[in-house]
Amino acid sequence: MGSFADSVLANIATMKKEVNDQIVDTFIYAAKQTIQYSPSPSNSISDWATGHLIDQWYPAHNSYSSELTTSKSDRGTNSMTRVDAFKGMNFFLKTDGELTLTNNVDYAVLADREGWNPTEEHPNWKGKQAYYMVDLGIKDAKAKVG
Repeated sequence: MGSFADSVLANIATMKKEVNDQIVDTFIYAAKQTIQYSPSPSNSISDWATGHLIDQWYPAHNSYSSELTTSKSDRGTNSMTRVDAFKGMNFFLKTDGELTLTNNVDYAVLADREGWNPTEEHPNWKGKQAYYMVDLGIKDAKAKVG
């Protein structure tokens, strides 16, 4: 029979694993929601989406991704696969850290934050409002967690 100290250590390990899993699962949910809120040819929120932005989301642990490829997907398949790879990871059992989601498409900030209001440099932009994909993804995750 184990000692009281062994029991406490086992309970701490269990709690750390539960907290880790909750953090990772919440990140995955927020990231997937962000991807789903991204404009794409099939989600009808954009007339000119090509599927490039939605397929260029990159998760990372304790860093920021600078990756950018030419891949396109109507539903962000590659982005979803990259996010799904974090499932079951034990990032927070021994150390603190952070998880990030980055999109390096040159118009990602316009799509997420600024919109396409006509400017002197780009007078033909249509005045489309930003999509706020990240804010909406985080809002959904907060609502799910409670």
